[in-house]
Amino acid sequence: TLELIYRNALHLHRLTDQILEFRRTETAKRRLRLVRADAAETAREVFHRFRQSMPRDCASFSFEQRTEDTRLLFDPEVLSSVLLNLLANAAKHTPATGEVRLILDKAERDGREYLAFSVKDNGIGIPAKELPHIFERYFRASNAPEGRGTGIGLAIVYNLAKLHRALLTADSRIGEGATFTFALDLHEEYPGEARTELPGEPQTGTEATAPDREGRHDGRPLLLIVEDNAEIRHYIRRTLEADFRILTAADGREGLEKARQEMPDLIVSDIMMPVMDGVALCKRLKGELETSH
Repeated sequence: TLELIYRNALHLHRLTDQILEFRRTETAKRRLRLVRADAAETAREVFHRFRQSMPRDCASFSFEQRTEDTRLLFDPEVLSSVLLNLLANAAKHTPATGEVRLILDKAERDGREYLAFSVKDNGIGIPAKELPHIFERYFRASNAPEGRGTGIGLAIVYNLAKLHRALLTADSRIGEGATFTFALDLHEEYPGEARTELPGEPQTGTEATAPDREGRHDGRPLLLIVEDNAEIRHYIRRTLEADFRILTAADGREGLEKARQEMPDLIVSDIMMPVMDGVALCKRLKGELETSH
């Protein structure tokens, strides 16, 4: 079926990405590309994308955000790769009757504040004596299901955690599951690393100014991008930001709210999105007098 073809294509795509990422981190060619943004938005998009790629007869998945303090300086590609690998690892070791949870919470260590991303499952667990080796390349736990995994996913996570100066921990008990936590320092400024302050995003220590509703703030028209995939959304932004002032939204409902508030000159929207899809968004915009222009 098309669904089977789609899932296998995504699986091959992830394997290819894993190999390329592994080579880049192993040869020290990987560099951070930092943005100051809402990391919860990236995590949520990665979670939904991964869940949609899984077959129906798999473990259940849930996303839980326990803190609103999720805006920080980070590399979206690194965070996406880490979470995808941790979710894939948990899914491989959790039965169809089990559960995999992605939890965002605030944590503190040695007087510093962190945003912690924890992937928790209630699967088969990892033997205690093997836990210290779990991030070694090509290592597979002795109780791992046959034919599943390449042994490089967690090694990639380890290398990316070092690159991002993040905390990385693993905790597990046989028969009870495992918890992997990747934590980013909320106040780390990464001196010497390349960064991009996204247009339209609040800057450090300042408040973002509301865009001019008539699109004449600096002579450029105002464009609203509605797209649930964070990487695509950022790509469209980078492509068009020279000619437009940019607003972004991660789903149709958020896009509708921003369209009502800011009255953009142009809206570019994806079709398939959570909460409210692009078709429903267009109908709502066309059906309201203020936004039907």
